[in-house]
Amino acid sequence: MFHGVSPEHIALGGAAELIYRLSACYLEPGRSVLVASPSFGEYGRSARLRGARVRHCDVYAKGTEPTLKPFLRAVQKTRPTLVWLCHPNNPTGHAWTADALAEVAATCREHDALLVIDAAYLELSDATPKLPASAVQLFPLTKTFSVAGLRAGYAVAPPKVAQVLGRAAPPWPVSTLAAATVSWCRSRAGAAFVSETVHEVLRLRNTLQSGLRGLGFVVWEGHSSFFLTEVGDAGVFAARAKGAGFRVRDASSFGLPNCVRLAAQGQEANEKLLRWLGC
Repeated sequence: MFHGVSPEHIALGGAAELIYRLSACYLEPGRSVLVASPSFGEYGRSARLRGARVRHCDVYAKGTEPTLKPFLRAVQKTRPTLVWLCHPNNPTGHAWTADALAEVAATCREHDALLVIDAAYLELSDATPKLPASAVQLFPLTKTFSVAGLRAGYAVAPPKVAQVLGRAAPPWPVSTLAAATVSWCRSRAGAAFVSETVHEVLRLRNTLQSGLRGLGFVVWEGHSSFFLTEVGDAGVFAARAKGAGFRVRDASSFGLPNCVRLAAQGQEANEKLLRWLGC
């Protein structure tokens, strides 16, 4: 058992579909969600489709750890039905400590809020893998194993929550191919692949960050394989990069119009990007 839990803790589905399934099961007009921001937009979008109010708590800033106390106060004050956080966070790369996650989980339990932790980027990071058992933990495999579009993933949750998610699932929530992929990814072979890969990915990230700093760019510290870099006008920069053959993520939609998100690639690709930026 990869997560050390029994099958009644598992609900299958692609991550995006599970996000919308959670909102469909737990939200209605008059209820609210709290999102640790800036972060992935689908948490809020899925809530608004159910008529729920979306509240944001800005906890991620350059050069700091997530601000725990204001987030705890926001949970206490707003009394949300769902609390969303991404660990490590997309797009900033911030990660929570195990103690901070435990405090958030305890506060959510005290105020009858269901904590959802999106762990999409956890395996390719140096963030703590210790997640609260009371939280819904989303594990899409598309990022770690580069199988985007396969919709292979699952949630680890308390049995009652997993049962609710299972009952709300559409027929055949994952394909036969996706199920086989999940099985392999959580086998010993899959675990060995992750163990071998994560160290190299983080080494390449560190090398790329050092190169960018050497060129005078401001780089946000983080724990994931990706990170934010300040570039002035992100839209203009992204367009220029695309014209030069590079795909970067304009972070304007996250409320960060001066940043782009970069992800570590192979050594040759990283060096090519640095040469272009240094011209």
